[in-house]
Amino acid sequence: HEMKGEYDEALHVYQETLQIERLKLGMTHPETVMTMYEIVQIYHNKGDLNEALNVCHDILLVARTADDFEESSLDFLLCQMVTICLEMGNTETATKICTEISSTIELNNIENTVADIVKLAQIKYLLV
Repeated sequence: HEMKGEYDEALHVYQETLQIERLKLGMTHPETVMTMYEIVQIYHNKGDLNEALNVCHDILLVARTADDFEESSLDFLLCQMVTICLEMGNTETATKICTEISSTIELNNIENTVADIVKLAQIKYLLV
């Protein structure tokens, strides 16, 4: 229960920070996006996978509207989304996301299964 309180406090601080960054820096600024990633991690650590995935979707919207969003950051985000979907038991959505990932990760002629792509994503981004 102690950790939950710490996560809640951290979440509150990051959400306040995000509001300020959105106003002062804009939605697509790297610091704003990094704060959003931190919020995803907090929700994930708390076990609130739905909220973690919702924030991932928010980041994805930013990524698709920003001209300078790095492709590697997009791959990392999609890998996080796959991991969260799999933890939620939502293999259908994970598979759809993997289709998008497979276009940017070198697959070396192996079958494009969810497990293969997640394994490659984990190796590429150390998400083990």
